Amino acid sequence: MSQKLHYFIAIPLSQQLRQMYSSWQLECKKVLPYRQWTHRDDLHVTLKFLGPLSSELLRKLDRTLTSIQHMSPFSVQTGDLGTFGQPTSPRVLWIGVDKKAELLELQKRIEKLILPYGFLKEKRLFFPHITIAKKWAIKQKIKNNDFLALQNKYKNQKHVLYVNKIVLYRVQPKCLPKYEKVQIYELSGDNNGTTN
Repeated sequence: MSQKLHYFIAIPLSQQLRQMYSSWQLECKKVLPYRQWTHRDDLHVTLKFLGPLSSELLRKLDRTLTSIQHMSPFSVQTGDLGTFGQPTSPRVLWIGVDKKAELLELQKRIEKLILPYGFLKEKRLFFPHITIAKKWAIKQKIKNNDFLALQNKYKNQKHVLYVNKIVLYRVQPKCLPKYEKVQIYELSGDNNGTTN
């Protein structure tokens, strides 16, 4: 069964940020009819989607990803609301994450590490974000004034995400929260990091 479950690598959010963005979701729910709202404990910044993994490949990836631990922790700013998809019925609602050099390097290094296992580089440029909702629920089109009001409300509300670990997650579709932490890789800034 584990081979059918999907995996991904991501940066978890602190409890403080999860609480903050959960309150943003409550405000957005009043005017944006999405079918799926990300559970507070599932909020994250995806670095690489892996898809289904065999037990053997999972073990190999775990050993490989431990080398990421020598990277130093860093911080990035998060904030602003945006969407993917049609402006009138966007499929994804997200909170932006600054494209800081350290973040881009972390994502690039992960992609390079897993290339030998058959994972391809993303064709699209890496666009860091926190998905807070997806799947537009109805045929009704978004009201521009409503969404602009939300964007303006949160426009200058920047928050710091301290990146001191990455997590290998397993997707449990029937659970809530549905992202299970399989392994945590602490960014220790040296070559002697240990995997928790």
